[in-house]
Amino acid sequence: MGARPAHRGRRRMRPLDPAGTARSGQPAPHRLPRRPVRDLVGTIVTAPALPRLRSRPVAREDRRALMVVWIGTAVFAAVHAALIVGRFHRFGVYTFDFGIFDQGLWLLSRFDDPFVTLRGLNLFADHSSYIMVLLTPLYWIWADPRVLLVVTVVALAASGPLLFAIGRRIGLRPTLAAAISVAFLVHPAMRWATWDNFHPELLVPPLMLGALLLILNERPWWAFGLVA
Repeated sequence: MGARPAHRGRRRMRPLDPAGTARSGQPAPHRLPRRPVRDLVGTIVTAPALPRLRSRPVAREDRRALMVVWIGTAVFAAVHAALIVGRFHRFGVYTFDFGIFDQGLWLLSRFDDPFVTLRGLNLFADHSSYIMVLLTPLYWIWADPRVLLVVTVVALAASGPLLFAIGRRIGLRPTLAAAISVAFLVHPAMRWATWDNFHPELLVPPLMLGALLLILNERPWWAFGLVA
């Protein structure tokens, strides 16, 4: 008897059609279903807010909650920026505090000694608010006091999405995380904070929340650099 052909006894693999299924109609176990592009984009956008589940499509509840947070943030920024700028146009902004920071930042943007004539001291002699140096490029673009007012509103508004991301990172449901974020934005203290003109301390909340989010994402050195 001759040798048995090598191909006999082996089970042939059924060819796959372009859709990823065997011709018998059964789905091929080694082919993953295709995900829509919008799910991939949604996963990338909300990746920091998802607790170690980067590969799965973003749930509908996540998308809706994130949309509520971004809408609330945009409304907060638009309304409060309009209110405080309108107050500035009505000469309702106090000159002493606001004028100190405006003149000091203008001098820094011109690479001059930030000696504030209104206070009779260097800008950093009373309070060492070195974060003002980081705001200097804004006065290169538009040297106007209203820049400081808008920066205050934008900084406080940024706390909303950061709170949502922290809530999702620690395992809160999207609805609860969004509710906490919106509640923070509509709190009366936020209204008075934006109405208090500009103070460097008002830039601290988003920095602290961002540092906390970095720590939760196991980036402690980045967090240290953010709050240093």
